[in-house]
Formats: sequence, C-alpha cells, structure tokens
Amino acid sequence: MIAMSIAMPVMGMTIVSPGLTLIKTDLNISFSEAQLVLSFYFFSLALGQIVAGPFSDKFGRKPIIMIGSLIFAFSAIGCTFAPEIISLIFFR
Repeated sequence: MIAMSIAMPVMGMTIVSPGLTLIKTDLNISFSEAQLVLSFYFFSLALGQIVAGPFSDKFGRKPIIMIGSLIFAFSAIGCTFAPEIISLIFFR
C-alpha cells in the first residue's frame, strides 16, 4: 500500500505527459494551455503533501491514505469525462 502511494504521483505524471498532444487536439486548445494540466498537478501534489503530513501525524496514516485514494479515484473519473480544460485542470 505504501509503495503504491509513493508510485501514484509518478504514474500520474508519466501517463499525462505523453497525452498532452491528445488533450490539446481533443479539447481544441493551445499546447501551453494543455501544459497547465501538469503545472496544476504539481502544485496540488505539493500542497497535498503539506496538508497530509500534519493530518497523518494527528489521525494516522491509514485514514489519510484511504481518503487520498478515494479523492484520487473520484478525480480520475472526473478527468475521464471532463468536457473542457478548466474542469480537466480542476479534477487533475
């Protein structure tokens, strides 16, 4: 479980990076707008670590990992059905 938790951010970046051209084409946006998906992903990843650290100290690691996994799953579903770049960035 811990190994998967560590690997998820890297997998998320690795999966999205090659798909930026497809995102650009499907959503009819510029490449710089498509790169915002990765930029906001890194920003939210850093913010999430800052927030999750103190919460895992207070409540334990297991509840925080479970909540994080649920958020990740629901946001992945949201990314799948995102009709525009703003919603894709939000769910990402």
